Amino acid sequence: MEKQLYELAYHIEPSVQEDQLLAMKVDLERLITANSGAIVFSKDPERGRLSYPIRHEWTSYFGYFHFTVEDNDGIAHIDEQLRLNTRIMRHLIIKIEDRRAVASKVPSVPTMKPVKKETAVRQDGKEIEKQLDDVISGL
Repeated sequence: MEKQLYELAYHIEPSVQEDQLLAMKVDLERLITANSGAIVFSKDPERGRLSYPIRHEWTSYFGYFHFTVEDNDGIAHIDEQLRLNTRIMRHLIIKIEDRRAVASKVPSVPTMKPVKKETAVRQDGKEIEKQLDDVISGL
């Protein structure tokens, strides 16, 4: 069975001291690896302003991981442990499609044949007025 790639994005309370952030990130890494996961990429949490308040807070520390897991039970356990952590304001785990696999599924674009432009026949203003009068009289 091929390992599935996931992303875990999380917001940590702004009341956490900056020296504790690294310890929280290491704890999250341990949580992932303890559940048969392998971290592919991680972004350190950085303080930022939120678009809307979470738990009455307008700022948080935001970070994320890309990781692989073989079974869905590991994802369920990671999600459960994150819900129990009171310092994590919000988190989201999503599947990430492998970009190479997605690129191979995209159909090739058919070649387009050039369209010949028809030259418009210039009509005299009097001819257009005559045609309009014919249309109006037919109503």
